[in-house]
Amino acid sequence: MAERIKAFISVTTEHMEPEEIRDTLVKDCKPEEIYFVTGEYDYILKISVDDMNELKEMVSKLRKHSWIKKTNTSIILKQL
Repeated sequence: MAERIKAFISVTTEHMEPEEIRDTLVKDCKPEEIYFVTGEYDYILKISVDDMNELKEMVSKLRKHSWIKKTNTSIILKQL
């Protein structure tokens, strides 16, 4: 079995309370972890997928929500 692809998806949203969108993020991405953060993005999701196609579908599903303004995906190459 191939090693799973792990990535961080950073998400910028319309101003909403974190609890309002948590359920949608969990449903769409099944993230290992979700962080509500300061800075350029509002949330950072740590995800794990079987292949690049699954990652592409996950990001596309997120972008369909009108309250998500921007995403940025960083694939984890190696944990140090």
